[in-house]
Parts: sequence; C-alpha cells; structure tokens
Amino acid sequence: MTYPVTSRPLPAQPTVIVLRALPGLGDWLCAIPTLRALRIARPEARIHVVSLDSTRDLLGRFTDLIDGFHAFPGWPGLPERRPDMRAIPGFLSEMHALDADLAIQLHGAGDRTNDIVELFGARAVAGFYRPGERCPDPVRFLRWHEDDPEVRRGLRLLGLLGLAGDDD
Repeated sequence: MTYPVTSRPLPAQPTVIVLRALPGLGDWLCAIPTLRALRIARPEARIHVVSLDSTRDLLGRFTDLIDGFHAFPGWPGLPERRPDMRAIPGFLSEMHALDADLAIQLHGAGDRTNDIVELFGARAVAGFYRPGERCPDPVRFLRWHEDDPEVRRGLRLLGLLGLAGDDD
C-alpha cells in the first residue's frame, strides 16, 4: 500500500533521531519497515535510534538502516524501564550534540513520549497524538488511531513528512 506524500521533504542528508524504547522483538519488527523506508527515501541520512539497552544486540543486526544507537535512560512515568535520573541530563546533551534535523516519536500514541522527543533539540519533531491531547505540531504529527496496524503507523507518518513509505 502506498501512503500519500506531502510537500514537507527533509534535506538530502538529514540527521534523524527515532525514539522507540520498547523491549520486544515484535515491537521492533513493526518499526523496521519505517526505518527501511526512511533509508530508501534518504540514503545519505544519519539515522540514530533511541531505545532500551536490552535491544542493542537486536538493532545491531540492522546496521544498513541504523547509524547510531543510544541507550534510553528511561523517563518518569514510562513503564518500560525505571528511569536513571542521573543519566538523563547527559543523555539529553548527547541528543542535542547530534544536531538533528528531525526527531521522530515512534514509541506509541505520544501521550507519554512527545514531551521527551521535543527535548532532543531537533529542528523538527514528528510523531503521533491522541485526539483530545496536545498536538505538538499539527504539520508533523498524526492523529493516533487505535485500529491502525502497527507497521503502517510509521509509514503513514513518513508520508506526512513527504517521504514515500510503501514497504509494509
């Protein structure tokens, strides 16, 4: 299936940070088509993934899609990992040092993670929001639909950003 492409393209060689701090193999396999579509659309992109340290080995198998891995120290209110409060300032400094063009929130509906991704210091932020919740940027955030297949959510988001995403 091909998703509509808008006129919001990224630079030819962007630095992109993707947050998906979920622990499971299935969680990541659902995100791989989005990473692959991003790589195809912008082959020269520098794609950095923020995830739980427990997924480092799994994501190490996708070096053709991912240029950098950053262990997520957790965050208050997120159940996936107890936050390492002392590590959070250094982690955010590391994200800022990437000088990213775009930070993508692929962690879920965004009600717990949009604020985190906004702190990465990227020039633009994209992701999802629940109806009735704050939408950080109506140009780059999609309304969350519970019934969307997980694989297609990220591909729809790429379409919103002006990138073809038809690899589901």
